[in-house]
Amino acid sequence: MSAHNVMSFDDLSAVKPQVEATRDEIMLGGNPQSTTWLISESPDGKMFTGIWQSDRFHIRLRQNGETEYCHILEGVVRLTDSEGNISTFSAGQAFTLGPDFDGEWESLGRVRKHFVVYAP
Repeated sequence: MSAHNVMSFDDLSAVKPQVEATRDEIMLGGNPQSTTWLISESPDGKMFTGIWQSDRFHIRLRQNGETEYCHILEGVVRLTDSEGNISTFSAGQAFTLGPDFDGEWESLGRVRKHFVVYAP
């Protein structure tokens, strides 16, 4: 039996995946469908943790005040800010998207990540 109030990212059998279609107005290419396994949400609805997955996926991304921590489990992500600066992350790497990030997210093939989002 697991300890109370401890959620594992390893066993998703009790978590119903949410399949989402990305809004057309932010899609730049690839498959607009992604899947999220929401592991936890804070009582005030401001913090979320889970696993997110996409195939080739390219969107316009504005954080709009949210901060997101990502740990890439599979694949490669390329982030391009509004000034054209590029950061690339692959499996085993982690990064944070600050609340003022404005640019593009591109999954270069299948990407799977752990995430923590804080939305004040």
